[in-house]
Amino acid sequence: MFYVGVDGGNSTIKVVVNGDKILPAFPSIAAKGESINYNMVVGKRTELQNKYGHDKLDVTVTTHRDKTNSSERRFFFGDLAAEYNYETRNGTKKSTDKDLLNWMLTAIAYSIFEYRKAKGEQVPKKAKAEVAVGTGLPYWEAQDNQNRLAFEESLIGNHLVKFNDPWFGGLEMELNITDARCFMEGESALYTVLYDEKYGFQDSDPMDLIGHLITIVEMGGGSTEIVTYAFGEAPTLDIYNNDNIQVTLDFRPQFTGGIKKGIGNVMTQTIADLKKYEEKLKDRDLRKRDIEKAIARNFTILPEKIKIDKYFNENVNDYIDQTVAKINQLLETQKSRLKKIYLAGGGSKVDVVVEKLKEALGSLGFDTDKVVCLSDGVYANALGYYENLLDALGVEDPEEERE
Repeated sequence: MFYVGVDGGNSTIKVVVNGDKILPAFPSIAAKGESINYNMVVGKRTELQNKYGHDKLDVTVTTHRDKTNSSERRFFFGDLAAEYNYETRNGTKKSTDKDLLNWMLTAIAYSIFEYRKAKGEQVPKKAKAEVAVGTGLPYWEAQDNQNRLAFEESLIGNHLVKFNDPWFGGLEMELNITDARCFMEGESALYTVLYDEKYGFQDSDPMDLIGHLITIVEMGGGSTEIVTYAFGEAPTLDIYNNDNIQVTLDFRPQFTGGIKKGIGNVMTQTIADLKKYEEKLKDRDLRKRDIEKAIARNFTILPEKIKIDKYFNENVNDYIDQTVAKINQLLETQKSRLKKIYLAGGGSKVDVVVEKLKEALGSLGFDTDKVVCLSDGVYANALGYYENLLDALGVEDPEEERE
């Protein structure tokens, strides 16, 4: 059995298999499968290009082979799709997004292949994997339990992922997903904080925790979740036990919320502004990946050498205004109780976003010393889904389950 945490984001899909992060993350893009003359392609590959398979995901996915609603689709996924006229997520609900389901299944299948290779295993051409999946939905969608159930049901079943590139040697990965659990984005990322020793909560004096709050702001591609828990002594979930004082952790829905906007929306609007005001870019097919690359190059679009910081910052300001307004609405009366505000998601990796968020919170009286980026903010949800999955199923050692 493979226990998988998968964060199906608007920008990337992150996967954790039996506790191991599968790197790099998969870009959430796909293109229609076309005929590739692999006799020509394979011969031109360099030694480095032949080393990895994550950029060769020409796949045929058959979903729910055990049901009457089975469907088959061939497409290029992730890094390979970037070379073609690719599609991104269109903002639909995750729980009913069939394209996202296909992309997630591809990411899971390839990740299990990579995981087994890394363990020194010989992966057969017709491989089978029994899988349990932990995943999540944004706050606005996860509030409705029917959405969670629909997402779980879409994953559970027998699926087949065929890898068409000769690099894989005819590999077919049969995924038999026997269990799927859907959690809430942000909440799961916070889960990793509480159980990771480097954040110090397990060694804290219980009296320093009881009565205080901990919040996470998960800045995803298309939504931002603000999730808050309280430390207390109520007889719910036992977290720590020190000097006979039981410290518990309770979800606080009254201090939890979100907005339907994320760092991906900032990039989309930046693209619209660039095409409107920059003559050299009017006819260029700009995508969010181009903005991500520009940010890494000191906010410069190549090869045109156009600076985008003015446009990007204007859109960041609008995003921060909305995010901070929501945080203040939820936590204005709780400032003194806040132990930490953790930042996660793709937005937490963009310095200007973090700086503007802290500045805006500080102007409203929040202690910015308590605002901290998670060290692994991008994978925080996937890791949290994985840990929550193990807890829900009562599994302590996934590797033992495979033996």
